[in-house]
Amino acid sequence: MKRTRVELEQTDAEIVSLAARREAEIERLELEHSILAAQRAEQARRVELSSVKATLDGIVTALVQDAGSLVTIGTPLATIAAQEAFSVEAAVSDYYAPQLAIGQRVRVRAATREIGGQLGRILPDAEGSRLLLFITFDDAAAPGFHANLRIEADIVLAEKTDVLQVRRGAALDDGGVRHLFVIADDRAVRRPVQLGLRSSQQVEIVAGLAAGDRVIVSDMSGYENISSIRIH
Repeated sequence: MKRTRVELEQTDAEIVSLAARREAEIERLELEHSILAAQRAEQARRVELSSVKATLDGIVTALVQDAGSLVTIGTPLATIAAQEAFSVEAAVSDYYAPQLAIGQRVRVRAATREIGGQLGRILPDAEGSRLLLFITFDDAAAPGFHANLRIEADIVLAEKTDVLQVRRGAALDDGGVRHLFVIADDRAVRRPVQLGLRSSQQVEIVAGLAAGDRVIVSDMSGYENISSIRIH
């Protein structure tokens, strides 16, 4: 009986020791699990920071091809053509920088279609000799336009209403005072005309013409010393 009691006591002690070791092992495993979970979260955070995500759905039209290139904040890594919203990237000489401002009105043309917009951003290009213009449309859907479309953009520097204007032509290429041939019956008479604002299609007439006058807007440089010509 004494031997049995001793064996029971030894068995109980082993049970207690095993329980203690089990608890210690569980604590060790829990600590290791928490460390691995923290490492996994850190790796996921690094992957998240190193991944580039678009803010909109669209089609990737360009990517930086040089692997290992050093990039800074704001450097474009990819170009995405939005499927439901469009904007325009244009470039002009930095000579025009003093005349440009955020929010200026812009008219964008493609073939026979035209849509209004405004300057959203103005940035220097990598070479420093040009300015990159980012134009937003009044109607972001831009009906009739599509990605990678070549367009023309006119920046509106000034506007006037209710003015006398004529269609733009070679005879009106320069501003200030010009001499135009005004048609009267069967003759074209040379007359001084003061020009004002101009657009891609029209030129303002400040003085020298009246509403209803018919003028020759084509190149008449060969008749500079002639005051009038007969029209057949």
